[in-house]
Amino acid sequence: MHSVAEDGWSELAPAAAATTVASARIDPRGRRSGRVRLAGLAVALLALVGMCLLSVWVGANHLPFTVVWRVLWHNDGSPPALVVHDLRIPRTLLGLAVSA
Repeated sequence: MHSVAEDGWSELAPAAAATTVASARIDPRGRRSGRVRLAGLAVALLALVGMCLLSVWVGANHLPFTVVWRVLWHNDGSPPALVVHDLRIPRTLLGLAVSA
Protein backbone atom coordinates (compact mmCIF):
# COMPACT_ATOMS: atom_id res chain seq x y z
CA MET A 1 0.00 0.00 0.00
CA HIS A 2 1.34 3.44 -0.91
CA SER A 3 1.47 6.33 1.48
CA VAL A 4 -0.11 9.67 0.71
CA ALA A 5 3.29 11.33 0.31
CA GLU A 6 4.45 8.72 -2.24
CA ASP A 7 1.42 9.20 -4.47
CA GLY A 8 1.72 12.97 -4.46
CA TRP A 9 -1.71 13.46 -2.91
CA SER A 10 -0.36 15.49 -0.03
CA GLU A 11 0.20 18.39 -2.43
CA LEU A 12 -3.40 18.24 -3.62
CA ALA A 13 -4.97 17.86 -0.21
CA PRO A 14 -5.34 21.62 0.53
CA ALA A 15 -6.94 22.21 -2.87
CA ALA A 16 -9.33 19.33 -2.35
CA ALA A 17 -10.23 20.65 1.09
CA ALA A 18 -10.87 24.13 -0.33
CA THR A 19 -13.10 22.65 -3.02
CA THR A 20 -15.04 20.76 -0.39
CA VAL A 21 -15.54 23.91 1.71
CA ALA A 22 -16.56 25.99 -1.32
CA SER A 23 -19.00 23.36 -2.49
CA ALA A 24 -20.56 23.02 0.96
CA ARG A 25 -23.00 25.78 0.02
CA ILE A 26 -24.34 23.75 -2.90
CA ASP A 27 -26.79 20.97 -2.21
CA PRO A 28 -26.52 17.58 -3.95
CA ARG A 29 -28.79 18.69 -6.81
CA GLY A 30 -26.40 21.52 -7.68
CA ARG A 31 -28.51 24.35 -6.30
CA ARG A 32 -27.18 27.08 -4.08
CA SER A 33 -28.46 27.49 -0.55
CA GLY A 34 -31.20 29.99 0.23
CA ARG A 35 -28.89 32.36 2.12
CA VAL A 36 -26.42 32.60 -0.75
CA ARG A 37 -29.22 33.28 -3.22
CA LEU A 38 -30.78 35.89 -0.92
CA ALA A 39 -27.43 37.65 -0.47
CA GLY A 40 -26.91 37.68 -4.23
CA LEU A 41 -30.37 39.11 -4.77
CA ALA A 42 -29.78 41.84 -2.18
CA VAL A 43 -26.48 42.82 -3.81
CA ALA A 44 -28.12 42.90 -7.25
CA LEU A 45 -30.99 45.07 -6.03
CA LEU A 46 -28.61 47.50 -4.34
CA ALA A 47 -26.60 47.75 -7.55
CA LEU A 48 -29.80 48.38 -9.54
CA VAL A 49 -30.92 51.16 -7.18
CA GLY A 50 -27.46 52.71 -7.34
CA MET A 51 -27.46 52.64 -11.13
CA CYS A 52 -30.92 54.21 -11.23
CA LEU A 53 -29.79 57.04 -8.95
CA LEU A 54 -26.71 57.52 -11.09
CA SER A 55 -28.86 57.62 -14.22
CA VAL A 56 -31.09 60.32 -12.72
CA TRP A 57 -28.06 62.32 -11.52
CA VAL A 58 -25.89 62.23 -14.67
CA GLY A 59 -26.89 64.18 -17.76
CA ALA A 60 -25.87 66.90 -20.21
CA ASN A 61 -27.14 69.57 -17.84
CA HIS A 62 -24.93 69.27 -14.73
CA LEU A 63 -26.95 69.27 -11.53
CA PRO A 64 -25.44 68.68 -8.07
CA PHE A 65 -26.58 65.47 -6.42
CA THR A 66 -28.20 67.37 -3.53
CA VAL A 67 -30.38 69.29 -6.00
CA VAL A 68 -31.33 66.11 -7.85
CA TRP A 69 -32.19 64.36 -4.57
CA ARG A 70 -34.33 67.31 -3.42
CA VAL A 71 -36.31 67.68 -6.66
CA LEU A 72 -36.66 63.91 -6.96
CA TRP A 73 -38.92 63.93 -3.92
CA HIS A 74 -40.32 67.50 -4.10
CA ASN A 75 -41.27 68.66 -7.60
CA ASP A 76 -41.31 72.44 -7.17
CA GLY A 77 -41.54 73.33 -10.86
CA SER A 78 -38.02 74.79 -10.99
CA PRO A 79 -35.81 74.20 -14.06
CA PRO A 80 -33.83 71.42 -12.31
CA ALA A 81 -37.11 69.74 -11.33
CA LEU A 82 -38.30 69.88 -14.94
CA VAL A 83 -35.04 68.32 -16.14
CA VAL A 84 -35.23 65.53 -13.58
CA HIS A 85 -38.96 64.78 -13.90
CA ASP A 86 -39.42 65.34 -17.64
CA LEU A 87 -36.13 63.98 -18.99
CA ARG A 88 -34.07 61.92 -16.58
CA ILE A 89 -36.73 59.84 -14.82
CA PRO A 90 -38.39 58.80 -18.12
CA ARG A 91 -34.92 57.94 -19.50
CA THR A 92 -34.21 55.79 -16.47
CA LEU A 93 -37.59 54.03 -16.61
CA LEU A 94 -37.15 53.36 -20.32
CA GLY A 95 -33.73 51.88 -19.62
CA LEU A 96 -35.24 49.60 -16.98
CA ALA A 97 -38.06 48.60 -19.33
CA VAL A 98 -35.72 47.49 -22.08
CA SER A 99 -33.27 45.99 -19.57
CA ALA A 100 -30.33 48.12 -20.71
